[in-house]
Amino acid sequence: MKTMWGLAVLFSAGAALGQPPTVAVPPLPSANPPLRAVPDGNAPPLPSLLPTMPAQTYVPPPPLPAAPPVYLTEDPLDARTVFQRPDRLWVRVGLVLGWSDRAKLPATWVPPATGTPVRFSESPSASERSGFLLDGGFWLDDARIHGFDASYLELGDCFRQIDGTPVPTSIGTYDNAIAHLGSWWDSADVNYRHNFLDRDALRVDGLIGYRYASLSDHARVGQVLPDPVDGAVIYRDRGAATNEFNGGQLGLAMTYTLDRWAFSATGKIALGTVLSRVRLSGDSAAALVGAPLDFGSSSQFAVLPSLTYDVSWRFWRNNYFTLGYQFQYLNRTVRGADAFGVYANPGSNPLQATSGFWAQGLTLGWQFKY
Repeated sequence: MKTMWGLAVLFSAGAALGQPPTVAVPPLPSANPPLRAVPDGNAPPLPSLLPTMPAQTYVPPPPLPAAPPVYLTEDPLDARTVFQRPDRLWVRVGLVLGWSDRAKLPATWVPPATGTPVRFSESPSASERSGFLLDGGFWLDDARIHGFDASYLELGDCFRQIDGTPVPTSIGTYDNAIAHLGSWWDSADVNYRHNFLDRDALRVDGLIGYRYASLSDHARVGQVLPDPVDGAVIYRDRGAATNEFNGGQLGLAMTYTLDRWAFSATGKIALGTVLSRVRLSGDSAAALVGAPLDFGSSSQFAVLPSLTYDVSWRFWRNNYFTLGYQFQYLNRTVRGADAFGVYANPGSNPLQATSGFWAQGLTLGWQFKY
């Protein structure tokens, strides 16, 4: 028995010698203090660290204006490409190959200076004549909503008619009479321009402005008579007329733009008054009344519509070639040839023989946009 207890003591001591001693480690303190339950409604208010601000209503900022569209004025692969819209300002100069309405002399009349009848056939058909075109404009704002434009067109014409009745003289045989007729048309306008539609490649603008137009017209007639001293004498008469139109104008302008091409059409109509004057001078007027015949002037209501069509091609940067068509018509005019009507119908007034006048032509020009 004693032996068994001794063995147990020895075995326990050996096991204790083979293990490290056990050390008690106190618990680590908590980083946060323990929460303390507070009954509802008894919690003290927390002090505010920020100043008290009055309550304000949130007002959103105004929206930013829409940015204007960006256009390429050059090829995308070109390092000099400018990202802008190249039509804030534009100007064009061009030549006009045109035709205009020709005046008509009376078929037959007897000049008082000679007493010999003069007979002219119908006026020859209009032939092409050269003219000049200038137009341009500018926008007041980047959005191209408000702007101004102006244009100027001039076109002249001249031709002759012959009374081929032979007139024998001591120095040769001549035609009975030769008439030279000519006209000069000037037209200019200035307009306020307002955009109504700008969608994709299509643009429509309204126009309101002022139109001025002038038609100067003359007819010179020379008649040959035998003369015992000089062999032949020429008697000359001249009729001249001027017409000046002033009026307000309305119109629409449409433009369709592609990469390098642009197509435009413009229609305008002007309402106003035309002031006409007629005068007849020469040997027959002197023989009839001893002085030139001045028929005075007349002012009448008139209408002047106009049409323009253009195709433009951008060949380099902001430079364009243009090819187009122009048409203008004034419904009341007096012509220089009308003055000779007093010889065919004595007592008539050429100011009452009003007729319309038209001018048209093809245009070829160069346009620059900036």
